[in-house]
Amino acid sequence: MANLITKERAFALASQWASFMHTTDPGQCLYAFYSNDGRPLSEAHRLECLRWLISKQMTTRTERQYDELMKLIRFMANTPLRPMQ
Repeated sequence: MANLITKERAFALASQWASFMHTTDPGQCLYAFYSNDGRPLSEAHRLECLRWLISKQMTTRTERQYDELMKLIRFMANTPLRPMQ
């Protein structure tokens, strides 16, 4: 898909939006990626990440943050799953 960020860039952006205080924290889904690979691991993981990222749209402080968040949301919604090894 054209104009998607790279899987490495998605990994870097996801780490900025992750949140993890305890095992039930919904933001922990953004820590589940393989190193330098921001592709979702399953459709359930994709949905969990999208729910978390979309919930953050109203809390962005700058236009740049919003732009990066939207790029990550588009990537997460459209990228193929990471192949299982």
